[in-house]
Amino acid sequence: MKKRIEIEAKFELLNVKELLKILEELEKDNNAKLVEENEIQKDTYFTPNDRNFLDKRPVAEWLRTREEKEKYSITYKNWAKEDGENAKFKCREVETNVDDIDAIREIFDVLKVRELVVVEKTRTSYLYKDIIISIDIVEKLRKFCRIRI
Repeated sequence: MKKRIEIEAKFELLNVKELLKILEELEKDNNAKLVEENEIQKDTYFTPNDRNFLDKRPVAEWLRTREEKEKYSITYKNWAKEDGENAKFKCREVETNVDDIDAIREIFDVLKVRELVVVEKTRTSYLYKDIIISIDIVEKLRKFCRIRI
């Protein structure tokens, strides 16, 4: 099994135009590259019938399928706090591409895993050095900036 370390921060974005202007300036100077523009992602979140991932606050565990263009993926995330004085949060994340999203949904149905919510967003991403900076516009919600290393 591959060990992957990913650092990610997400926060509400109050001024999309301002951030886009900065990223476009970086792109003009060849310091950043547009890697994804107005890509539509449809995320469907699921939970087992015998427990609800939403019962625990903040939500620390989720199971998601993603549809993006003609590609599909499935992701499971589980946040946990380490023990000790300088405890840190760590996230176990397992993600893979899938060919048949309908088969995944059928498996979930057999295993009594039910759909919770569907979230659709439009994502624009830039690569700046080794950092991916994304602007997510989530339908019926808000706008976010996601920074991933």
